[in-house]
Amino acid sequence: MDPVSGMKFTNPAELKQCLTNYVVKHGYDLWYEKNDKNKLLVKCCKDKERTCPFRLWASWMQEERTFQIKSLKSRHNCGRVFKIRLVTYKRIRKQYFNVLLENPKLSLRKMKDQISSTYNIIVSIGQCRNAKKFALSEIEGTVKEHYSRLWDYGIEIKKANPGSTVNMEVEHTLDGSLIFKQLYVCFKGVRDGWVEGCRQIIGIDGCFLKGICKGELLAAMGGDANNNMFPLAWVVVTVENKETWKWFIDLLMHDIDKGNGNGLTLISDGYNGLIETIKERVPHAEHRLCARHILANFNSSFKVEARHKPIIAMLEDIRVYVMQRLYHQRSKGESWDLTICPSIRKKIDVYPCGYQQFEVVLCNDKYAIDLIRRTCGCRRWQLTGIPCVHGVVAISSMNLNSEEYVASCYSKATYLTCYAYIIHPLDDSSLWTQSEYTKPLPPQISRLPGRPSTKSRKSAAEREISSTYTLSRVKIPTTGDPGSFTPVPIPTPGSTSATPRSTPATPRPRYTSARPVQSAVQLRKRKASERITKLIPTIGDLGSSTPAPIPTLGSTSATPRSTLATPRLRSTPATPRPRFTSARLVQSAVQLRKRKASKRITKLCVRKKVVPKDGSGCSS
Repeated sequence: MDPVSGMKFTNPAELKQCLTNYVVKHGYDLWYEKNDKNKLLVKCCKDKERTCPFRLWASWMQEERTFQIKSLKSRHNCGRVFKIRLVTYKRIRKQYFNVLLENPKLSLRKMKDQISSTYNIIVSIGQCRNAKKFALSEIEGTVKEHYSRLWDYGIEIKKANPGSTVNMEVEHTLDGSLIFKQLYVCFKGVRDGWVEGCRQIIGIDGCFLKGICKGELLAAMGGDANNNMFPLAWVVVTVENKETWKWFIDLLMHDIDKGNGNGLTLISDGYNGLIETIKERVPHAEHRLCARHILANFNSSFKVEARHKPIIAMLEDIRVYVMQRLYHQRSKGESWDLTICPSIRKKIDVYPCGYQQFEVVLCNDKYAIDLIRRTCGCRRWQLTGIPCVHGVVAISSMNLNSEEYVASCYSKATYLTCYAYIIHPLDDSSLWTQSEYTKPLPPQISRLPGRPSTKSRKSAAEREISSTYTLSRVKIPTTGDPGSFTPVPIPTPGSTSATPRSTPATPRPRYTSARPVQSAVQLRKRKASERITKLIPTIGDLGSSTPAPIPTLGSTSATPRSTLATPRLRSTPATPRPRFTSARLVQSAVQLRKRKASKRITKLCVRKKVVPKDGSGCSS
């Protein structure tokens, strides 16, 4: 919002916030020439020649108790700047408070890049560091305050909604303080609605918390008469294990009065601790596994985006969401002019046509239908309570309405009974009753051994995509054409496919890692060794065709002149050759070896009076 002459603000801070947004939007370098609680003078371009005519004067109006802009020259003749003096670390902290609340591990460089790309301004690393430091300290204080008021929050829920269950467990430390462990919440309105109007089916699942204090949010979900999810109870725990699941299920069974689970069906994922807990705590309940369906409905129906907030703010978002949902679903059900709920009615195929037992033939299969018992041989009618296609054919053949044979749990009356109960509102936190219990502290952050993982968990859809389309690394060529991704075989010493010295060599590629460079050096060494071996002739009178060994560069164990007539055999271990790191050193070493080999051959020829095969070097 751009400033306008005559605008009124509650205090100077509101005007400064307006000016900050103004300069970030347009890129003006404003500064405060006078700045106190009663007056504010703003100009543009402090460090440059004062050619920009912008000027804003605001002061405190005592009679109206407002801070008003008295005069304004809004015209600018200066260009856009990217480093703005009004954007301080306090402004960055205020703007990025929620971002750091959701992701406290955001790096300073990423934070700086996000600000630059989002607002088109330049900030320093120091500004981001100070902003993050003060924001995290403020978040930590907010988190501690939230956990310290959990007792008061539970008392307020029971006061506004009598009959609701709020149970919290804490851990005692050696110094006498309390550490939060887990919290269970079940409102009387949703509990009575599930008991009166929902089928005896409960889905149990959870999600991770993303705030400063990590943990998990577990929830029990029912299903209403229209096959919609119905939130029943939720729990905040520091860690998901067998003990927390036992605690959750015990409290849930006590609230819905199911005891050992007789007549109840539980649906959950394949977590081992949960499977064992259900067998132990509710042995008479039916247990089925359906992880993906429950998790998808939980994430879409429940307000999981609240998991980034502190604990009381998260619980309040969930409570308000469920409270509003009960009202909207009840209003929607009252507007239906139907006997059966809409989603159930779509599953019934009604055939318009005009005693109670039939035999329906479908292709080569036969099914027995009993309209009195409401059964079918395919057993779908018994399992779902909705007439199957065979039952609909039998009902239509008698000119009856198939909706009359749908189970009463799918009726509009049952649906309205489910949402007939409400959640009563709560007062502001400043009006809550102060409890006498010791205030709990946030759970301690436990760090697992090893380096923490930076990869997020993939959803089912992402895993399917990653398993279908995979990327593989491409090897960098060692020789040959740099643009080719097929490695060229390296010739070994003595091979006939080596390139002659006169043939122009293929341009060497530019190596980008240490491994290809090492391969190139080794190749040069092998080629140099091959050329030296070809240069040494065979000595006829020595009785051996093995050429004399070549002393290495810098070797101190060279053979004396008097013993040159007795050359060492090839099998004698030679001194290790030095590793050359450049082509120039390799070339120098090769030339040195050539000269030494030529001198040695000449001396041997003179002493033994032997003429080499090529006729050079000496004469008899």
